[in-house]
Amino acid sequence: MQTPDGQWFDLEDERLLARLSDLAGAELALLQLGRGTHDSMPISLVSSATHDALDGARGSPLDRRRFRSNIVIAGERPEPEWRGRRLDFGGWPDSAELAVADAIPRCVMVTIDPDDAARDPSVMRLVVERFSNEIGVYATTSRPETIRVGDRVTLSG
Repeated sequence: MQTPDGQWFDLEDERLLARLSDLAGAELALLQLGRGTHDSMPISLVSSATHDALDGARGSPLDRRRFRSNIVIAGERPEPEWRGRRLDFGGWPDSAELAVADAIPRCVMVTIDPDDAARDPSVMRLVVERFSNEIGVYATTSRPETIRVGDRVTLSG
């Protein structure tokens, strides 16, 4: 990590904390989070199979935007099979790899239509009753590179 005055430190180096405290003029503490600070994890993934299952259970299509996923992966493999494993995008030298973590517990936001903000509580009931309130999975970046639309995704680990 580079400090504001241009010095480089390993994140584990105690001198980093001392230097940042000096620069701030106050004693600081560093906190490592296993989760993001604005959502539970930095990246949300869902499979097209999950969206198809939602549509089938509901009897009509739901707008995918309700679930605010960063990446939708076309395929039949359900997300629970991805947990604790890695997804490689594309197989290219500059392909990204994501480490899949926990299932995403859904909140009332899925009841809001993204076009007109109309609420439909039946969407939340469906997600809770038929999908144990879990749609998609969180992931973190294990190899920060490029993801391209249409990349083949392989599961490892």
